[in-house]
Amino acid sequence: LTLGPDLASNQKEIGKFSQKDAQVYADFVVLLEKLAGAIHPLLDSPPVDVPGVLAGSLRKRMTAAKTLIPSIKCGLSLGKNIPEFYEIITAPIMKILARWFESEPLKATLATDGVIGAMTSPSNPGSGYVLLHHVMG
Repeated sequence: LTLGPDLASNQKEIGKFSQKDAQVYADFVVLLEKLAGAIHPLLDSPPVDVPGVLAGSLRKRMTAAKTLIPSIKCGLSLGKNIPEFYEIITAPIMKILARWFESEPLKATLATDGVIGAMTSPSNPGSGYVLLHHVMG
């Protein structure tokens, strides 16, 4: 199974193994792109200043609270997809793919992006994030 940048061609290829998978593949891609788009700005943001938010003068806490803005925007952007986001960053890629797809060739093809460069197994928790990371570029 070879997948490329063209959704229609991908669906045609996937359809050779499963028509159901060919149908839901588009939804899967849309979800991954939405999750990636929501969290991508966090990659360039400074971390939340947790000690500053929780302690110190009011002025220091207000200044530190500004570091929460990117995380709040991310949460608002994710909206109802927060459970899917949580699953993809914590679950094994094989669990995620088994919930979406039935054909082994498609699951195996997609699982490679969940392990490449990560020295992990597709059954290890967190390998779903590796797939999302590759979607981000």
